Amino acid sequence: MNLAETLQQHLLLCEEIHLLLLEENRILQTTCKPPDQNFLTRKSQLLPRLDAARLALSISRMNGATELSLQKAAIDRLQKKMLSLLLLDRENEKLLLKYSVQAEAFRVSAKPRARMVAHAYTTAAAR
Repeated sequence: MNLAETLQQHLLLCEEIHLLLLEENRILQTTCKPPDQNFLTRKSQLLPRLDAARLALSISRMNGATELSLQKAAIDRLQKKMLSLLLLDRENEKLLLKYSVQAEAFRVSAKPRARMVAHAYTTAAAR
């Protein structure tokens, strides 16, 4: 496969990843809960394909070093798509953290009364 075809295949994979990340974002925003295991399985199935695409890009780049300047527009488009993927994934990570950490962990306990604190100290000192 030449560099142009490899770039096109990688862009198609990035589009698929983008749709999946948009779906994850929608799930997080509407349900305020992390995605279910079925979704996570679908997401993890893309990893081997992404690794294979990265390897194919490396091989195509080495084999077609002269084509790099000819494919500048496709490379720029792919870089912009990947940047948007990273930004969307970052937003999803923030939402995931927000909704997966228990709200009780952020609760502030009531301020103890001075009399209760004094009593605790006198009880502890008496021991």
